[in-house]
Order: sequence, then structure tokens, then C-alpha cells
Amino acid sequence: MSFLSGTVPERQYFQGEKVFGPTFNDELEASGGLVPGHYTQISPGLQGSPVTIEFFEDTPPDVIDGVLAVYDAHDPTKVPQTQQH
Repeated sequence: MSFLSGTVPERQYFQGEKVFGPTFNDELEASGGLVPGHYTQISPGLQGSPVTIEFFEDTPPDVIDGVLAVYDAHDPTKVPQTQQH
């Protein structure tokens, strides 16, 4: 995991190597409602491309920590329960 320098100084950019799987947003929601509001997923993290998450200037530190913790624990190969056979 690493933070990148952004073109907008008030914003922080995080770049990771792991792709977003189909359960990532559900995992954010399950972790206290960490849905986009203070950040956005710039790169979809699909097909091996790096994931980039942009945190806005008003993003509380606990939200940054929470999103990064969910990302760190995220298994991109996990299938949503509604799609399991």
C-alpha cells in the first residue's frame, strides 16, 4: 500500500496492487457504513490494473483507516453470497 501525491494538494491518493472484487463495496458497508462519501475509487482495479482511491480533504482519519483496513483484508476472488451455488 502506498499514498501518492495528488494533483490537488488537499486530497490524498492511495494506490494498491490488489484489484477490487465483487464484494468490496459490501465489505465497506459491513464495516460501519464506509460507503463513498469522503472518497472515490478512481481506478476500478480490474484486469490487474492498480487500484487508486482518492480521499477528499474532509475525509476523517478514521474513515481513511477503515477503508484501508477493509482493502487490506479484502479477498478479490470472493463471490457474493447471492451468487454462490
